[in-house]
Amino acid sequence: MISVSAAVRAATGLKGGDPVHVTLTVADSPPEVTIPADFAAALAADEQAGAFFGKLSKAGPDQFVVRVKHLGNLTALLPRPSAMMSP
Repeated sequence: MISVSAAVRAATGLKGGDPVHVTLTVADSPPEVTIPADFAAALAADEQAGAFFGKLSKAGPDQFVVRVKHLGNLTALLPRPSAMMSP
């Protein structure tokens, strides 16, 4: 099962349960992750968060970067990055 976000459903006219065709492609190299400047600064300022982020699996940084980009201004919304990185 693959979920489709509400924004994509609205933009495409899809409804829950509609069939979709998906093409999967094997990645031959790890994705490049660009860490937003405010997130990098927050990691640098929080030793616990920086250590946690550094130990993530290859897919881990992508997950956090996607969340941070959706948040917008990290420093206004999340004063302590380690709070977001608690297990």
